[in-house]
Formats: sequence, structure tokens, C-alpha cells
Amino acid sequence: MVILSQDGDHRESVSAFLWLILHYGHKRFSYQTVFLFLCLLWAALRTTLFSFYFKNVVQANQLQPLAYWLLYCCPVCLQFFTLCLLNLYFTQVCV
Repeated sequence: MVILSQDGDHRESVSAFLWLILHYGHKRFSYQTVFLFLCLLWAALRTTLFSFYFKNVVQANQLQPLAYWLLYCCPVCLQFFTLCLLNLYFTQVCV
């Protein structure tokens, strides 16, 4: 997953941002780090799902319950958590 920087020219990955936060000792539990971690986890699960799905469609549709939930349902929950986090952040900043 790639994010444009503020000047619009350079591209940095989410994992690079998380590594920089860890390296420079910023707050580890902030809105930015939780948001970036959720985005990274969501992208990893979706990449795993689509690579597995393109490799074997029949087997991808007949997964065990845990694997099915992890690859199909968990990313939707992560999106919900990410949007809730954005709402929480904007209500705290704007109010």
C-alpha cells in the first residue's frame, strides 16, 4: 500500500511510515499508528485472498470456517474499525 507524501512527488509505503514511527520513538499508540496498522493488515489480508483466489477458485470458495472468516469477513471488520477511528479522530479534532 502506497501513500503520497505531502509534496506529492515522493511515495512512501505504509510499512515505511510504521518503521519510521518506531525508529524515531513517536507515540506508538496514536491515531496515525493505529490507522496505518489497520491499513497494512487490511492490505495484507486482501492480497492473500486475491492471490489465493486467482490460484485456485474452487478451493477458495470451499475454505474452512476460520480461514473463510479471516480472508473474507475480517477485512470488512477492519474497514469498519478504520472508519470508526476516522470518525473518532475528526470528532475529537473538530469539537
